[in-house]
Order: sequence, then structure tokens, then C-alpha cells
Amino acid sequence: MPASAKQRGFWYAHTGWYMGSSSVALSVTYALLGPLRLLVDAWMRPRTNQQFNQWGTDVAADPWYQRMSRPLPYAALMLVHLAVGAGIPIVLWERAGALLAWTVYVVLYNLGDAVDSITHMAGERLPAQVSSARNNCLLGALLLGEGWHANHHWDPRCARHGWFRGEFDWTWQVIRALRFGGL
Repeated sequence: MPASAKQRGFWYAHTGWYMGSSSVALSVTYALLGPLRLLVDAWMRPRTNQQFNQWGTDVAADPWYQRMSRPLPYAALMLVHLAVGAGIPIVLWERAGALLAWTVYVVLYNLGDAVDSITHMAGERLPAQVSSARNNCLLGALLLGEGWHANHHWDPRCARHGWFRGEFDWTWQVIRALRFGGL
């Protein structure tokens, strides 16, 4: 597992694994970069973590994702994301918009990162489960179903993460709606 809080600590699991660093200071800085994280990702994402592509061979083989995963197209997409996501609030509300954009990016990024860190430390484990992954009710709700992480570890190929009563999975509902619509 590339990111496990039980193996290498909270900060490595939260953000350090992505950068290939065990430095807590670097991991905390990265977690707080807000919209500037898009610039770091624009450089790093196409160049790092390629060793995990075998886990998603269907995605890695898709022509669209192959093209968008190249450094230049990916950087262009990240710059557009930054211009829209941070630029619009800054233009509309100046300093308050910059603070709002920064806060939103920090919260959203760290919620996503919490799947690798917090859901390996807090929540309910499945019976007879081997991995350290847990189902976390709060993250399940906030992350549209991604917080049902023990379920994902039990069956990583299953797109549905909310399996049991009370484990609502918005992402699965979107997949069902797309399937119903013929996609």
C-alpha cells in the first residue's frame, strides 16, 4: 500500500507518499498550500507515482487519459483550474476572495487526503479484515462515499463503496444515473 498511516505515520499517509517524502514539515506545508498546490501538482503529477499504473490498466490505456497525463496538457489543465477556482473569487471579492479560495482549496484537498490517512486510523473495521482501512462515517458523508474505505479495501474493483445500511454513497448514485442514461 503506497499510503498507510499504520506503516509510516499520519503525515506520510496524508500527503508525504505523494511527494515520496517522510518529512513532516514538507507534508504539512503541502497540505496547507491551498490553490498553489495546483502548481506543484502540475509539475509533479505526470512525473511521479507512475509505478501504480498497473492498478488501473484500463485508465492508463485510455487515449484521453494518456494524452491528459502528459506534462504539458496536464499543466495547462491545472493552470486553467487555478485561474477559474482562485481567479474568479479574487476578481470578485479581492482579499476576501483570495482567503475564500485558499480556505476552500485547503479544506477540499485535505478531505481527499484524509482517505489515505484518517480512514486508516479512525472508524469501523470489517469483520475478518486484514488491512488497516476503516469505514469512517464522517468522511463517508463529507466525501460522497469515499470514507467507506474498509469496503474499498475489501473489494478494490467495486465502484460502490457504501455497502451497508447507513453507508450512503453519492458517487455510486451518480454511476447508477449515468448507467441509466446509457453511459
